[in-house]
Amino acid sequence: MLRIRIIKKYIVACFSMLLIQVLSGALFAQNADSLKKVVNQPTLSDSIRVYAYIDIADIYIGSNLDTTLFYIKKALALGNKIGFKNGIGETYLEYGFYYLRTTMYDTAIKYFRLGEEIYNAIGNKKGLARAAKGIGHAYTSQEKYGLAIDFYTKSQHISESINDNNSTGEALSQIGSIYRELGNFPNSLSYYFHALNILEKMHNAKAISSAYTNISIIYTNLGDNNKALEYIIKSIAIDEQIGNKRGAIFSIVNMGILYAQTQDFNNALKCFERGWAISDSLHDEYWANTCKSNVAEAYFYLGKYEEALTIYKEVLKRSKEIREMIAAGSAQSGIGKIYIMQGKITEGIKYLEASYDVIKASGMKQPILETALALSEAYEKANDPKNALKYHKIYYDLRDSVYNEKSSKQIQQIQFDYELQKKEAQIEILEKKKAIALGKSEKQRVVMWALIIGLISLLIFIVVLYRSRQKEKSSKEKIVKQKEEIQLQASKLEELNKFKDKTFSVLSHDLRGPITAFSSTMMMLDEHIISPEEFKLLQPEISKQLNSLNILLENLLNWGRTYMKGQIAANPQNTQLNTIVKQTTALLTDIAANKEISLKNEIDNDTTVFCDPAQLDIVLRNLISNAVKFTRRKGAITLSAEDAGDNTIIKISDTGIGMSNEQLSKLFTINTDNNTFGTDGEKGMGLGLLLCAEFIKTNNGDISVTSEAGVGSVFTITLPKKG
Repeated sequence: MLRIRIIKKYIVACFSMLLIQVLSGALFAQNADSLKKVVNQPTLSDSIRVYAYIDIADIYIGSNLDTTLFYIKKALALGNKIGFKNGIGETYLEYGFYYLRTTMYDTAIKYFRLGEEIYNAIGNKKGLARAAKGIGHAYTSQEKYGLAIDFYTKSQHISESINDNNSTGEALSQIGSIYRELGNFPNSLSYYFHALNILEKMHNAKAISSAYTNISIIYTNLGDNNKALEYIIKSIAIDEQIGNKRGAIFSIVNMGILYAQTQDFNNALKCFERGWAISDSLHDEYWANTCKSNVAEAYFYLGKYEEALTIYKEVLKRSKEIREMIAAGSAQSGIGKIYIMQGKITEGIKYLEASYDVIKASGMKQPILETALALSEAYEKANDPKNALKYHKIYYDLRDSVYNEKSSKQIQQIQFDYELQKKEAQIEILEKKKAIALGKSEKQRVVMWALIIGLISLLIFIVVLYRSRQKEKSSKEKIVKQKEEIQLQASKLEELNKFKDKTFSVLSHDLRGPITAFSSTMMMLDEHIISPEEFKLLQPEISKQLNSLNILLENLLNWGRTYMKGQIAANPQNTQLNTIVKQTTALLTDIAANKEISLKNEIDNDTTVFCDPAQLDIVLRNLISNAVKFTRRKGAITLSAEDAGDNTIIKISDTGIGMSNEQLSKLFTINTDNNTFGTDGEKGMGLGLLLCAEFIKTNNGDISVTSEAGVGSVFTITLPKKG
């Protein structure tokens, strides 16, 4: 259900932005005509008029961006004229939301920061919290999730400092939404329930409804339809009770998505049509367009292709007019699939390709995966095996699962904790009421006994005071020492855990690629997607992937032998350097010869170093192997050594492709994005270089690198000459 999923993600993002604007402090009823009448009254103060202009701009942001911009400009001009700082700050934020709506995210950030400067100067913390939240929205739209979380957290902390619980709960919900998009459902639910606890205490019905809907979306993604339905029904009930029509649209559409996920497309269609009707009654073109797209989706799965095609074309036209490119991509995908089913293969592929470009730019992995599969099947029908294989490979490379047993248990625990907190809070309230009632009847007796106990306590305190002071000093010293030890242990444990997590992240990243490529190719061979002759053409690539995997596993074994106890042990001894170099180059001569690369050993026979020979062998093998990977055919790799007093300096030079400053800065670190490819497509392993750095450090040496892109690289190792 590609288009339903795309629209589901997009409406959640847009609804979050809409909620920010509704909670921003509107002073008038949300009715454009009545506001226009009010704003023209001569008795209205200019400061109120500024806010009225902003409110009118808010109303039109979902339907007429030109009108929105017109009133924003009027608000800013009037605010500057009267020197109304709060109004100017509010207008800058409104500019930010306008540019968010037009996908000009950097410009949006610029205006949010201008608003932040104004609010910072006048000490308006509520405005600062909203500015930080707006910047978080912009970074979320750019998929810069780390920065987005930073600014949402900043908004949360500012809101907490002024006891603005509604804004705090909203910031927590936004962080939960980011973790949802990243596929981290346990963290997402944790933030949503944290927000819900705060909002329920504030009795903020609109925000509670939104939180219920967000939680429902998580359970929908997890396939727990019963839980999803439970929370979406709660949300709709609240919206109907308070007359929140826009919130009702959001909940109703998500209920339709839930029905669609369970293949109940008739009920899904009813939900989408109901949302469409409410949107039309509110003259909200964005939501109307969104609901229409979902209606078309339901028609598609009900087999009503002509009805679906008609609506998809309307959605595509309107989406381009109001610059909703993701919705346009969804419509193009639907049109493409219908044309493919009708036998219009060429025209269908054109629409699917256009959809793929839009969705790929959005970075949404699941829709990319599904569109790639649709294109692969379309090209197969068009007898175009090259493009069919291309998109089939994209599909299999992206296919992954975020649902695992650990996540399921964490989610169950979070749900349990949330229910437990509610019950404990109810019990606590009952206990307090009981204590108050009991206290009224026994007040005098409690006071009397309190006085008696107080006198006895005072006497005891006087008796033990002197002895306590004697022990206090030694106790404090022990406590300080224990605290320092605990903090040191905690710091080491945290560092080790972070290192472990990052190491396994790299291993997972590096192992998945070769294995997935090999398994996908074998699957295609088994299923006769490719012929044995085509498989032979892929054998060089498979060999490279397996060779890359072999190197990674060898480094991993060496790493496991030396690092799993928390430290690397070395057995240094006086070592003839040339002996190790000759052994290492002998192992790599054939690999270098295949690329017509010459290996030059210019090290004298009497050169010695004081180190662990086994560890030095691993270091040289990794560095020479990397040099072969990144050196062009008919290039050269030279090993040399020179005397430097008490040390020996070893150099491995190559005439390879070199590295940029950015690449140099990432060497010797654990990162999944450190992988690069050699001149023949060989994969570079970041773990090997990290292992080299650790071994050289353990042997009291130093390793460094200089490089120039297009010229080559020089790795320099400094080791003690003698023990």
